Amino acid sequence: MVSAITVCYSFSTMGELLLTLLLIGLALLWVLAWRYQRRFAVGTVVGAVVAALVAGIARPFELTQIPIWLPPLPFALVAITLFCFGALAWFWGED
Repeated sequence: MVSAITVCYSFSTMGELLLTLLLIGLALLWVLAWRYQRRFAVGTVVGAVVAALVAGIARPFELTQIPIWLPPLPFALVAITLFCFGALAWFWGED
């Protein structure tokens, strides 16, 4: 018979294992980026530091009611971004 403590311990160690493997994989990808494209590697580090600072400063908030416009917002932002890139490619396209 398996006890609840054993199951909880295995889930915590599995989570720690997955997190460790993720960090090792990201570190290896960063080493490859540093080897081939240093600007990309530096930009990745700067972005990670900025994201860590924002995550430390910003507090999570609770929504008691979700506005109707919030769920489709990511799709709208992607559509607007692609439209802007398409317009730029059309104006700056090759002759």
